[in-house]
Amino acid sequence: MDLFQVYTIRGSRLWPVAIYRKEQDGDLSRLHHLDEIKQALIENEEMGVSDYSPLGEHSTDNVMFYKKHTIGSIVGPVPFTPINQMSLDNVLSIKEAAEIWNLSDGNIIRKAIDRGNFQDGEVRKSGSTWLISYAGMQRMYEAVPETKEAEFPRLRVHKMEFDFEKGKMKPIALF
Repeated sequence: MDLFQVYTIRGSRLWPVAIYRKEQDGDLSRLHHLDEIKQALIENEEMGVSDYSPLGEHSTDNVMFYKKHTIGSIVGPVPFTPINQMSLDNVLSIKEAAEIWNLSDGNIIRKAIDRGNFQDGEVRKSGSTWLISYAGMQRMYEAVPETKEAEFPRLRVHKMEFDFEKGKMKPIALF
């Protein structure tokens, strides 16, 4: 299942989500490619976002609409495997996960485990080794790890620049 990660200009990260456009008759059309999303943002100045659960469930009853001026960038489509459909290929050791997400030696992940930040089915201990689902790492850190960013397209909607007059960051629309 391919979904998207959306970054708002305020720094929020929405993952995993499906993206929709509202048609003139009020129906929702699911968008599958960044060029479709860009066109929807140009024409409608907004897009609908529907969250997926860790089990891959979602509903168009809960679509939230985001205005173009609130979106920083969109990455995807990114593969998403619900935890109930995982194979061993979707399971990592802390060391592997730390290398992929560029998190030094894995202490950050161990602390997240200790704090209970992972959900049921995302992490477990096998003997003395912690095992973590790829989906859990995507949810906790980034859908697309820094080490794999070049593999996934990104639509930049705004870039952020420092406004010296006001002393804060401001978004600059790119289209």
